[in-house]
Amino acid sequence: MQMVLLSTSAGHRCRQSDRIAVRASNNDGYGPRKIVHLMTDETVPGQPVNHLHAYAFNATSIIITWNPPAQANGVIAYREHHSYQISVAVYNVKYQLILPTQVMTSVRTPSAAPSAPPSNVRLSTLGVDSIMVYWDLPSQVDRNGDIISSTIHYGIGYSKNISSIPVSASQRSLKLTQLQTFTLYAVAVTVETNNGSGPASPIQQILTEESTPTVSPEYIKIIDKTNTTITLMWKDPDIGQLRGILQGYYLRTFDRDFNTSHQETVTKMNSFINDGERQYTVHNLKPYSMVEFTLQAYTSAGPGPISRPVIGKLQQG
Repeated sequence: MQMVLLSTSAGHRCRQSDRIAVRASNNDGYGPRKIVHLMTDETVPGQPVNHLHAYAFNATSIIITWNPPAQANGVIAYREHHSYQISVAVYNVKYQLILPTQVMTSVRTPSAAPSAPPSNVRLSTLGVDSIMVYWDLPSQVDRNGDIISSTIHYGIGYSKNISSIPVSASQRSLKLTQLQTFTLYAVAVTVETNNGSGPASPIQQILTEESTPTVSPEYIKIIDKTNTTITLMWKDPDIGQLRGILQGYYLRTFDRDFNTSHQETVTKMNSFINDGERQYTVHNLKPYSMVEFTLQAYTSAGPGPISRPVIGKLQQG
């Protein structure tokens, strides 16, 4: 087998199609020709790209345009290093030979609404009618621009009526006031850029603190009596009037005939509910005496107002 190295001229291009004819000869002349078709190999592009430009398309996309090099020296592809500084270089597909020269430009994407909610939202009660809300801004990569405000959204947990309070971007806490006592509130926080509001944080719930009842027991009546006992019946205040969890009642007994009094505690354990009303029997009373009773509901925060007295006379002994 014979082999010959053919060198191309300086003006010969890479990846160029050529036709080569080969024939043998001796002293008597030339033999027939054999024609072969081939393509020269690829190499590093001879020039960088030109007219490189970058344009902000939207908040998460950039359009990059450029003209390919005039002397590609093969099939070219492009690499880009994108952030705010963008460089584009051409390289050879077959051998991945990269032209050292790169063209650089810079671009900044426009702002958008935040893509993540505030983090670490915390709630704490400050009494019977106030809640403190704390939060942190989303991570820098999720803000998508300069935060211009935060907004606290809150309402009673079972209600669709939501109130919203915007605050400055630098603020990280807010005191909610004039709330209802012993009420479950739901709270969420959003942050905003000039382009709009981001998603809301997961809903946090908190119960305002208990207070004392606002009303006394209603419809107190005597339903049974003996010579030493009287059974009372009354209706419990509703949850809104209690403003807390009912712990029991203070029952005061005053004997008008003997001018004596004492107090005892009525609880859920020593009383019972019958047809929606509470019943309790007072023992160890004096026969045929005139007795006055008052009731006072209480929660863990303390007692409410005292009821109007109900008066009963015991049977003879």
